[in-house]
Amino acid sequence: VTVLVKDRNDGDSGDILTLDRFNSHLRDTPLDIKIVDDGDSIVAMSNDVKELFSLIEKNDEISDGLDYIAGIDCEWRPTGAYAEAPLEGPDDNPVALMQICPPSIGKVYLVDTYRTLRPNLADTEAMTETESILSEAISAIFGSEKMIKVGYSVGVDFRKLAASFPHIPSFRNVRSVVELSTLAERLHPKSARPRLGSLQKLTKLVLGYDIAKEQQCSNWESRPLTPSQIEYATLDCALPPRLLDEMAEGSGNSRIREVLPGATMSWRFQTIDGTRKDAIRQLKAKRVVGNTFLVSQSWLNHSPPPDPTSIPEEGGGLYTDTDGLLKMPADLVSICDKPWKSLSGKTIGGKKKDCIDLLVGDAMPKDAILDYNPRSGFISFQDGLSLFVNIPDPTRPSRRRMPYPNEWLERGKFLKWYIRKNDWDNGNSKVAKLLSGSNDGSDSAIASSLVVLFVRIGTKDFICCGSCTALVADDDSPISNKKLIKLNLRLNDWETMKDEAAFSQLLEATKPRTKPTPNENASSKKLAQTIVGGNIVGAFTMALDASSISPDERSIAQGVRCVKKILQSSDDPLVLEAKEIIDNMIL
Repeated sequence: VTVLVKDRNDGDSGDILTLDRFNSHLRDTPLDIKIVDDGDSIVAMSNDVKELFSLIEKNDEISDGLDYIAGIDCEWRPTGAYAEAPLEGPDDNPVALMQICPPSIGKVYLVDTYRTLRPNLADTEAMTETESILSEAISAIFGSEKMIKVGYSVGVDFRKLAASFPHIPSFRNVRSVVELSTLAERLHPKSARPRLGSLQKLTKLVLGYDIAKEQQCSNWESRPLTPSQIEYATLDCALPPRLLDEMAEGSGNSRIREVLPGATMSWRFQTIDGTRKDAIRQLKAKRVVGNTFLVSQSWLNHSPPPDPTSIPEEGGGLYTDTDGLLKMPADLVSICDKPWKSLSGKTIGGKKKDCIDLLVGDAMPKDAILDYNPRSGFISFQDGLSLFVNIPDPTRPSRRRMPYPNEWLERGKFLKWYIRKNDWDNGNSKVAKLLSGSNDGSDSAIASSLVVLFVRIGTKDFICCGSCTALVADDDSPISNKKLIKLNLRLNDWETMKDEAAFSQLLEATKPRTKPTPNENASSKKLAQTIVGGNIVGAFTMALDASSISPDERSIAQGVRCVKKILQSSDDPLVLEAKEIIDNMIL
C-alpha cells in the first residue's frame, strides 16, 4: 500500500518540519511510503530489499561507506500518565510499528508488526510463512555490514524488537549501527550535551527545523493509523539518515572517516524466560517485554565479536557472560588444601585474586575464570568461605570514623568482624553454617567446611591468617539491632603462625593507639578552635611552638605536618572539622 500524506501546514507552524517540507526542502524526490501489513505487502518489501542488495553488491567497489543507509525507528503503545485514555495493560507493550527508511531507493517501510508478527512467543516457536518472509528481508538489512543502520537511541528500539518477538531470528543480530547521539558528541566534543540530547534538539541544531512530537504518545495499536501517525512515523525514520548525511558533509570526509568507526556498533541479543532466575542474575538480563528478559552484547564493528552468551542450567554451571568470558560460579568450586595452608601467616599480595588463586588451585575448568562478587567481604565456595577483612591503617587517619571497626582480640587469637543480618539469617543461612561449622546433617559439604581468612591493613598486601571459626560475640553496641551481627573469628592456626614476621607486623600495626592525655586533648581542642576561627597562621605558630621547631626550619608545609600530628589522636567533632579544613587547603 502506498500512502500519500498531505501537508497539514496552515501557515502558522513556523519552523515545524512537516513531511511535505521534508520532501521539498531536504530531498530531490518525495519519499514513497509503504504500509507493510499483509502477505502481499511483505512479499513486495522482500523483493525491494533483494533488488537493493543486488545493487549494493554491484557497486560495492565504489562505495565510500555512507552510500547505503537505513533509518530505523519503532513505536509501541504507551501506558500511564502520557497515554491517551483509556489504555489498559502493562507498561511494556510489544513493538506495534517498525519503520525502515533506505533513502537510496526513496522508500519508507512502515512494518505493521502489530498485525504481521506474533509477540511474546518462546524463541523455539516456529515462524509462519509470512513471518519467515518478513524475517528474511529484515535480516538482510539488519545483518548487513555494508548498510549502516542509524537512529536516535536506536539501541532501545533494537532491544525492544528482540524482546517483543523472541521467535523472529532477524532481530537477534544487528550489524553496523550508528547511534546519532554518540556520533554527534564525537564530532562536536565541545558542544553542550543538552544541545544534542534528543532527536528534536539535534534536528534543530543540524537542519534548523523543529519537529512535532504530539503523536509520540498516541495509541500505536489503533488501526488504521491516522495520517498524523503515519507522518510522524515516517519522519522519525527518515530524519536520521538525513542528519547523518548533513553531519558528514559539515565535518568533512576525512573527519567523518576518522570518527565513524568509533561510533559504529554491532549488537547481539538473547532472550531468557522469566523463570530462569539464576541465568537472569548471572547474565544481568533486563526485563523488556512481558516476562521476557533480554541479554545484550555490543561491540565496535571493527573489533572481533565476543563469544555468544550461554545460559547456565538452573542451579548453576559453566556459562559465557556478555563479555564472552567463560565463568564458573564460586559456589560450585571446592577449596584446595594446598598451597594456602603452607602460607598461613605470610604475605600473599595486594589483590583478592592473589588470594583466590591460592584457594582454587587447578580446580577450575580450562579457560574458565571464577565468578564472584568482587565487592563482597566474603566469597562462598562449594565447601567453604574465604573472608577478606580490611583493618584501618593507623598511619593514615581518615576523617570518616568506622562505625564497626574490625580489631584483634587476645593477641591475635580472635578477630572482631561484622556480617549483615540478611547474610547471617539468625545463623540459618549457608554462609552462617559454613562460618560456625554447624550442620544439621543435610549438607555434607558444610560438615567438612573451611573458612580461610585474609587480612590487610588499609590498602596494603593481604596476609593469609589460616582457617577460622566464627562465634557470635556478646554485643555491647546497638549495631546488631540494626543491620549487622558482630562475630569473633577464632584463628584455628594461631599457634603455628603467631611467630611469623608478617603476622606479627599485622598485629603490631593494628594495636590501638594510646589515648591522649587531658593536656593533649586540651591542646588539640585549642588548636582546632583557632583553625575553625579562621586564624590559620596563628594555628601554624601554635603547632610549631608545641613541636619545638626552630625558626630557621619553619615553613607552611612544616606547619601543616605539625598541626596534623597534634590533631590526629582526637575524634572530637571540632577537631574533625579542623582536620577537614587543613586537608582541603591548597598549598
